Amino acid sequence: MKTRIFSTLIFFLVTVYAFSSAPESSLRISLPDQNAFSLVREAFAKISDNYPCDNYLIDGFYRESIIRDGYAISINEAILGIGKTSYNNYISDKVEVKNARSTTPLLTSGDSVILTLQAGPYSALMTDIVKKSLPGAGRNSELLNDKYMFWYGDPEYINGTSFVTVIFDQRYPGEELLCRGKIFIEPQSKAIGRIEFCMNVEKRADSYKLFIKKNPASMDIIFNTAKYIVNYRENMGKWFLSTSESEIDFTVNRINKSDRKKYSSSTDYSVKSQLAAASYTAGNFKADKRDILKENQQLSEFIGKSSKPARWDILNVTLDRLFAQKSLSPKPDVHIN
Repeated sequence: MKTRIFSTLIFFLVTVYAFSSAPESSLRISLPDQNAFSLVREAFAKISDNYPCDNYLIDGFYRESIIRDGYAISINEAILGIGKTSYNNYISDKVEVKNARSTTPLLTSGDSVILTLQAGPYSALMTDIVKKSLPGAGRNSELLNDKYMFWYGDPEYINGTSFVTVIFDQRYPGEELLCRGKIFIEPQSKAIGRIEFCMNVEKRADSYKLFIKKNPASMDIIFNTAKYIVNYRENMGKWFLSTSESEIDFTVNRINKSDRKKYSSSTDYSVKSQLAAASYTAGNFKADKRDILKENQQLSEFIGKSSKPARWDILNVTLDRLFAQKSLSPKPDVHIN
């Protein structure tokens, strides 16, 4: 029989990861004696102490949207069952799509390539840096130090907890396409409670390789930004994945057929995704094969397949309140009414 770890009341979620005004004394955190890289190395070394070593299940909500020139043209939402694997290994997490719905997409034939850029729940789980580590390094501390530089930022206060922050960036720009960002580390346990990062896609002609196999012959796709935020929630001494959010902005330049050195048109797009955990249960993942999302499968393939009743109002309340403060967007994301 599955053991309930804990369940979050939906209307209590308004306080989760809200950055509130902290008492001045709470921000007087003494920086560790070790340098910033040593603290990051220790945080990754203590993953088995601070994160679940056993498999567990998440009841989750997901939303993804495509914005074209400032207008939402496609929105998908889903209620998920997620099988999180142990933080002691790199085994991929599993996703069950319990229910999914979509707006009537306002897509044209020219938008077809954009569908391949929809992030999907699997991409949201891949941003679990505690499990996956920083791009290009894994948990190899020598590679972390070789590929990234680290230094201390200002302390932060999140939902009643003070954090030491470590800022990092790619050590050698122009070689690999890596990332930059900020790691929030709880000073006593050395647990990572939050990570904000951006892939260094700016001014790189090859940045499209992160998201698509190749540029279509008729288009030149330029990626402008790729931003991510991942939050973790502490319960009974262990930290669990709480939210994952991404926003990828890019421009699609359509090549002039008569003069390939010129563009016939340019369109700005933004692909946004939000994943939120509502509750956690100990146990191993089990689901009907027909409901399991494959890693390269579009969420849109599941829309309309489920006959199970769904509380979409709860999904919207949960996502809007979780991401209302200190998220990538100053306002809640668009959603289906």
